[in-house]
Amino acid sequence: MSVGERCTLSMLSSETGATAAMCAYDAVTRRYLTGRTMSRFQPIVPDKDAEYRQSYQINIDQLTPQAAPYDKIGEVRPVAELHDLPVQHIFLGGCTCGRFEDLRAAAEILRGHQVHEGCRLFIVPGSRSVFLEALKKGLIRVFVEAGAIVDHPECDRPARTRSG
Repeated sequence: MSVGERCTLSMLSSETGATAAMCAYDAVTRRYLTGRTMSRFQPIVPDKDAEYRQSYQINIDQLTPQAAPYDKIGEVRPVAELHDLPVQHIFLGGCTCGRFEDLRAAAEILRGHQVHEGCRLFIVPGSRSVFLEALKKGLIRVFVEAGAIVDHPECDRPARTRSG
């Protein structure tokens, strides 16, 4: 997985009841950190003989697109189960789905289209660097031309957006 995908996995784990989740330090992590920090860092790795109370393996290739109803953010279900639910607000962004890869995928879908008049689409880049990259690559323009609301980058936005 990319570093962005690992961050999403770790952050969303709390939504499923986990206290914490981490991805193992490996070559992908090392390449990502190289040149991003002036500080020395020591990776945290488990002892070779570490024992785990429980272990889960999930084949993410088998997962279908997921969404949560507007007023029940903790009730994530397959999108196919929500086909009769009217969509009035869409939030894409923050820490979990505001990565550049997420914004690029959304822009590819929206390019040349308009957000439905009965729906508000909120785009919130997960960080300043993501916002600047999206701006540089023209994604922000695609969102604005499609009628989306693009807000400043931040990590935790859905709660505030839901009240608006």
